[in-house]
Amino acid sequence: MLQLSGRALTASALDSELFVDREPELKAIERASRLRFNVYLEGQAGTGKTSLLRRVQARAEQPLAFVSAASIGDFDELLVVLAKALGPAANYVVEVGSGSLLERLRAVTAGARTDTGPTILVDVLDPRLRHELFGRQRDELWELPIRWVVSGRDRLVPPADAFFEMQLRLELLGSNELHEMLERRAATGDEVERGRMLELAGSLPLLLAPASPRALLAAARSVMVSPDPPAALRELRRQRDARVHLSGPGLRVLEALDALGPTYAGDERLLREVGTSRSRVVQLLRELEEDGLVVASRDGRRKLYGASELSLSAPEPAGVR
Repeated sequence: MLQLSGRALTASALDSELFVDREPELKAIERASRLRFNVYLEGQAGTGKTSLLRRVQARAEQPLAFVSAASIGDFDELLVVLAKALGPAANYVVEVGSGSLLERLRAVTAGARTDTGPTILVDVLDPRLRHELFGRQRDELWELPIRWVVSGRDRLVPPADAFFEMQLRLELLGSNELHEMLERRAATGDEVERGRMLELAGSLPLLLAPASPRALLAAARSVMVSPDPPAALRELRRQRDARVHLSGPGLRVLEALDALGPTYAGDERLLREVGTSRSRVVQLLRELEEDGLVVASRDGRRKLYGASELSLSAPEPAGVR
């Protein structure tokens, strides 16, 4: 069956066949892990941070704990999830222990050697929790025999930046990598699907590059299901051109919708991601809807906004955050 889902890849052998080469980043993280460095991986929504961390997990000689943190909202919840990742002994500490998060993590890792303690992969940790854990409490955290590989969508800021000995940015993919991704996905389809996908691989990467894996797969799906593929490609080109001329706030709205999914203009998460007022977000959403980059639907009396089928693919202009 043709695999065009936008889901993150897992550590399975089957998914490894779909993973497009990120060998420089993989090797950098693996070297850092051997040196017991803490690593921070930054990248826009959809660039493949989760898939990359899963490949790190799959290739590791020793089992690595993986924590999906995108939906974790407070410290207590974070503790529980970290405890589950560290195993049964950690769960016991959560249930019967007392004291601060760091005191309980210290109890969980008691007896572990600094050079052989656990490594935890934490995927998309909320910036507020990241700042609290690796910024305000970094000195105490440094004392623990835990090494961390953490991903996020934004740059680190002081004092959390000093906790990570290595910081990597996951860039958008070029046309060669996008072409390879479509070829790998084409191999999962039947003869007809393979033919259509390989034909698409000759045009779509050149149209989109540089783009995220999520953007490419969304675009491929829209063309594959369209009754008029040439018209679908023309629409993708129009959207691409419109994105190139967006301002920084407009790009941040699209990236936030890509990360959060459909939501309302007043969603506090959306306002926090964009970093501006509700009235400004409403204005930006209206402009993006007019350009066909955002789709709106009614949910009772409120409007629900979502990114168009083509996810964020245009790179950020220099200096835009």
